[in-house]
Formats: sequence, structure tokens, C-alpha cells
Amino acid sequence: MRLRGVRRHERRDGPGVRREPRLGDVRPAHAGNVYSNDPITDEQVHTFCTAADRSEVAVGTFTTALVGSNAQFEAVETPELTEIDLALDNRENLDAPARRAATVTVATPGSFSVAEATDVSLTLAMDLNRMLRYFANTRAELGAPNPNMKGGTSYFFTTVFPFSTVLVAGEGATIEGYRLTVVAASELGASQVPGWLTVIRGADGAVVGGVVIGDDDNDLTVAKGNLAPAVDDDEDGQWVLEYGLGAGDGGQPFTGRLQGFQFLGAGASDTCDVTVEGASWLDGYTGFTASYTREL
Repeated sequence: MRLRGVRRHERRDGPGVRREPRLGDVRPAHAGNVYSNDPITDEQVHTFCTAADRSEVAVGTFTTALVGSNAQFEAVETPELTEIDLALDNRENLDAPARRAATVTVATPGSFSVAEATDVSLTLAMDLNRMLRYFANTRAELGAPNPNMKGGTSYFFTTVFPFSTVLVAGEGATIEGYRLTVVAASELGASQVPGWLTVIRGADGAVVGGVVIGDDDNDLTVAKGNLAPAVDDDEDGQWVLEYGLGAGDGGQPFTGRLQGFQFLGAGASDTCDVTVEGASWLDGYTGFTASYTREL
């Protein structure tokens, strides 16, 4: 995938800021990897732009080769086209030509039937707003965004392509977007996890698909994944929006639900409860709530 983009990075530390615990379960050695920690000043916004000659795809994942530094990406004034690997990692250690030729499978929670020799209308939607990520290479433990991704250097990447892509049957009648913040309560206090919710609805108002995605992969994974189809069973305007992020603990599904969600008019805000299952990384948290505002 070729992308041109800008990523602003703000250093944030505090309760609830954890490494993404699910995107890789194998930790290959980055033997002899050069580690360069270009500083990112706390509480200041830095702007990094994509560069055509600095692609993580073109550099061997488990080699000492570097992609770029924060200073080099910050020096690019106009974003340039670059290559992004859509797979979650490079655990097979494929070289650049093999990565470019590879395919990525995207699952969808909904199902539909296709009869032979019959045309079927499908809607494929991709949420690009949080697709492009930037690794600033400032982790004290020298970790990469994923154990099977490049370490020791800065670069642009994505680990959310499958969770930002939606395929539904028919044509979505409306697409709504909500700025979403999940508050995770614990004995240490409350952690705020900001993100975005996109909902595709059919002509009858039913939810046919969508996606919820966090602003930052470093944040607590509590609201992330594709939305399952849903209807308002009680017709009371109170919806249960269920999302999933694939396998959680012990191979069991990780699922979350926005309980009592209400669709709003532009600019309006509301709150709802959040429940999660199959996520041991949320052990110790005592409850979750979400606030949301209709922005699209």
C-alpha cells in the first residue's frame, strides 16, 4: 500500500499507557541491532512526514539496517509517497519483493450469500484517519511496535489495517462518525483512551458494519475492532454495539460492547457503559465507560 501522510506525535506517559499486548506472540531476536534513541520532548507536538526513500518494507526486519531517525522524518517538509506493509508483522522474515507480492486477508463479522451468476452489491469501506502510524523509537525497553517488526530505528507503519476495513452486503445508507473516549477505572485512578467510532447503517437503520479504533497503539487496548451487525431489538433507541479484535486469551475471542449506545445528531454527546471479555491485560481494572460525540 502506498501512502502519503503526516503523523503528529505527542509523548504521553501515565496510568494505562501500555504496549499493545496482542499483535505478536513470538519474540525473535533482533541480534546486533543498532539502537538510536532520538529524543521526543514531553508534552510537545512534533510533526513527522512520510519520505519516499525511507520505507520499513525495503529494510530487512531482523537486520542492523536503519530506516531513518526522528530528525530525518521531521525534516521532510512535504509528505511523499511511501510503502506500508499491511500485514500485522513480518514474522516470516520475508524480503522486500516477497512482502510486496504478499496478500492480506480481511475478515468481516457479517455474512451474506451470493447466488451463482447473480450480481451482488457490496460496500467496502476503509477508515484511513488512524491507519498511518509512526514509530518514534523512544521505548526504554528497546521494543518495536510489534516483536516481529523492525527495531532500532524510526519509521511509518500500520498495525490496524484489518481492523479499519469493513465489507458489507448492499449499499450503506448512512455512515456516522463519533469521537470516542473510553475511561478505564482502577485502584490507581482513571485512564482515558481516546479513539474513533465509524458506524455504517442500512436503509432500515440497522447497523451493518463499522469499526472502532484507538488514536494510539500505545494506549490500553479496550475499544478496537470491527463492529458486528446489530439491530435495536427493543426499539427504545438503546443499542448494543459489539466489536471484536480476533483472538484474545488462550485463543478465545476478544469482544467488547458499547452498552446503551444511542445514535445522535451532529455535535451531540452522550455516554454509555463498556464491557469486555477475553482480555487478561484488562485485569485489575474495575469498570469502563465511554463518552462520545457525533462528528460525522
